[in-house]
Amino acid sequence: MDWESSFYDLSVAAARQLGLVTRAQAERAGVEAAALDRFEETGMLWELDWSVYQLASSPTDPTPAYSYAAWLAVEPDRFASERPAEAHKGAVLSHESAARLFGLGPVSVAGFDITAPEPVEAPRAVRVHHAALAEHETAVRAGVPATAPQRTVVDLLRSGTGHDEVAAVLGDALRRDLVDLAGLHIELVPFADTCGFPAEGARFAEHFQLDRLAARSELSSRNVRALAELQAPARVTRLTASLRRLGEGGGDGADIAVVSTDPRLLRGIAAEIVGRSGTGA
Repeated sequence: MDWESSFYDLSVAAARQLGLVTRAQAERAGVEAAALDRFEETGMLWELDWSVYQLASSPTDPTPAYSYAAWLAVEPDRFASERPAEAHKGAVLSHESAARLFGLGPVSVAGFDITAPEPVEAPRAVRVHHAALAEHETAVRAGVPATAPQRTVVDLLRSGTGHDEVAAVLGDALRRDLVDLAGLHIELVPFADTCGFPAEGARFAEHFQLDRLAARSELSSRNVRALAELQAPARVTRLTASLRRLGEGGGDGADIAVVSTDPRLLRGIAAEIVGRSGTGA
């Protein structure tokens, strides 16, 4: 057997997949099972998952490597290049696995979660969920297709993940501006009763420990405004009215008069001021 040629073929196949390859893919590339076993025995590659291998020379870090291995294992005979180019049209990492991939919160669940638009066979230690995803609900992190953080938070709640764990994931995502708090709250409201959390703004914020995000400097402007609207909408309304009156008065408020004709912009300014100064009622 030409070991050198076999390893070259294996390396070419793995190079397009973060340095990983499945046994079925190796066979398609012309690498015999005996050669694959020999390469593993000599430490030239190691098994990450059931029949998914990583070349020893691969620079891919462990977290994305194991995540990618789980993704490859769902359809082990198909190369990554043969799967949908648009992440939302194929299988993606989701739930706790997506949170772990993005480094969000302390994830306690072992194994991996995959969401796919159509039924697929679940490999060992992989939980498969069937759901259609929109393009904006997916993202690619370190080369691994996954649900975007906002969809991940929704999935975690709907699947019964503990709310303290969800709060930790959400807090990390907010600090890194990976979610839109206003949009996320709207998405979650319909599930409040079935998932056991309050839908009303201030109580929602308290339930998911958003009041602990005391350092508003950690948050983006959009999420500072959203948090203010959740925690102190009445205060935002009062300040909006004050700014409008100031603008209508002219004089030193001439610059504000420009924005006073745009209610949404004016309320946004008020929400940012409330958010940055603290959100007392």
